[in-house]
Amino acid sequence: MRKKISLIALAGMLTLPTGSVLAGPAQGRYDGIDSEHLNQKIEDLYRELDALKAQLAEQEETLDGKVGGMEAEVQGMRGALAGWEKKSAAWDMAARFKLSGDFRSRRSEERR
Repeated sequence: MRKKISLIALAGMLTLPTGSVLAGPAQGRYDGIDSEHLNQKIEDLYRELDALKAQLAEQEETLDGKVGGMEAEVQGMRGALAGWEKKSAAWDMAARFKLSGDFRSRRSEERR
């Protein structure tokens, strides 16, 4: 008896979803959502995407202008550094002490 009731309950559970799937969408609606509403949402998202693309293009143009200005500034700094490198090389040669001779000393000579 239990076995028969379990089989009937199982068969009933399997047929319920099948019947609802076979019925399909009714009058442009599926699972309580209107297709016109979905189309409107899609259009809104496309408009928002276009606005974001325009904003991104605007930011890229601004950054390109700033990068161009910075490249010129960097080139100017490289020229200034090249001059400093020449000056520092000349200064290094002049600043070195050239000592020669004998620097030994005795302790006895220091006491006098």
